[in-house]
Amino acid sequence: MFKLACLLLAFTLTPLSLFARQRAQVTFRHSNLVGLVRLIDSLASLGAASPALKIIHNRTFGDDKRSRELIAKVKKEQIGRSQVDRMYALAATSKSKEELKFLIYGLRQNRKADEKPYLAFLEAIDHFSPHHEKLARAAAKPLRQLLGHLKSKKMSRLTNELVRKTMKFYRAELPIEKIDIVIVPLVGLKSEEKLTRSQSFGPLQVVEAILPSKEFGHYGVVIHEIAHYCQDHSIPLEKAFVHMKESSKVHGGMLRQSVFNEALATAIGNGYAENRAGIKWSKRWYENAIYDKYAKALYDKTKEYLIKNRELDESFANHSLRVFKKLFPNIHKKTDKVFRSVFLATQGYKPNELAQLLRNKFPVEDMQLSSPISHHFTKEGFLESGTKTKVFLLPPHKLAVLKSFSGFDFEKVKDLAKKKEGFLYVHWSDKWASFFIVIVTSSQQEGKELMKQLLAKDRIDAGLYLANESN
Repeated sequence: MFKLACLLLAFTLTPLSLFARQRAQVTFRHSNLVGLVRLIDSLASLGAASPALKIIHNRTFGDDKRSRELIAKVKKEQIGRSQVDRMYALAATSKSKEELKFLIYGLRQNRKADEKPYLAFLEAIDHFSPHHEKLARAAAKPLRQLLGHLKSKKMSRLTNELVRKTMKFYRAELPIEKIDIVIVPLVGLKSEEKLTRSQSFGPLQVVEAILPSKEFGHYGVVIHEIAHYCQDHSIPLEKAFVHMKESSKVHGGMLRQSVFNEALATAIGNGYAENRAGIKWSKRWYENAIYDKYAKALYDKTKEYLIKNRELDESFANHSLRVFKKLFPNIHKKTDKVFRSVFLATQGYKPNELAQLLRNKFPVEDMQLSSPISHHFTKEGFLESGTKTKVFLLPPHKLAVLKSFSGFDFEKVKDLAKKKEGFLYVHWSDKWASFFIVIVTSSQQEGKELMKQLLAKDRIDAGLYLANESN
């Protein structure tokens, strides 16, 4: 009888515990300390803060020499972005400025040499604290109105419903169920300056709000940031992304997880949530044109899943990939995308100079260097390079070393080399779903000049031929 009672109790409690993981408590508030960290972040351009707060500050306090010196000092010390992120969390939980300073100082390493960035930030906290207090007082009345609206029964019910639907869509099991929405008010902006940025720090969401705004025209940003929190704890999302990568080497390879995540969060927050809140959609949902276009194209399917409380699945992933292909059929030919991930090999030349040229032009995410081309390590690296763009730089008399690399037209390159010594040729390989860029030249400097010509183009097409006309 006792065993039966235990089994019944376990059976009864299990669904409750599972259900509990599908709920989240959302609170809206203002924090002077979070706002102060945000102000310093904005003035020093340390990370994701918008320029709007900087504009408001400089318009209010003018060209203050001491402020300039402190901001220059914070920039010079180059405090790490991850440490600044931690400061937001510390600010959200601190009860006073002194407590915040104590906790920030505790982030340093135990060596005296490591404390300079933190000391500079502590100086900035003391100096800019009265500045922030003045800005906060100017925003106090419209901020109270906004928080009253967000905390009303109607909006609380809507927010809780949207969060539940978002968690269900991602099948997210959040490690911390209390979601803290801290509003950073922005008052006194001109129409052309009204660009806000918000940030998700897991259960802490820092949301910039243009005031006065009785109904908060950027309510969707709140749900957008909560969607990012759910994405960080979603197994179906990871499976969907892997499925898209495997389904299409070209467009699946071009579809970065950051693009997919931002588009989905935008469709949920800036699209569905704002529509449910009765807010008129803004012309652009996201400042990045690709994210904006992709989010709007995913909206109808995302809305369908949210209404029906469906989880993100393979069917949704297939739809997302089809939409991406249709919207951006030639995205893999955009020069900045071509050089996002590179396998670079040289024969007789140093690969570092060409690599630096690429890095100076584009934010290369992944670069694999190898030299000489004839070495078996290069061939092994080539076989593991996947869809990376393959770049080969070599002199004409060493052309034969390319013959053992499959997937591109060696005979074409060989014929071109008979006509001219200095040239660049582009080949598209279906086998590798990537471009081969072969630079045949008698000098490294000429190779760099040919690459500069290529990088100046917005788009790269198969069969492209560039030559140094001075030869």
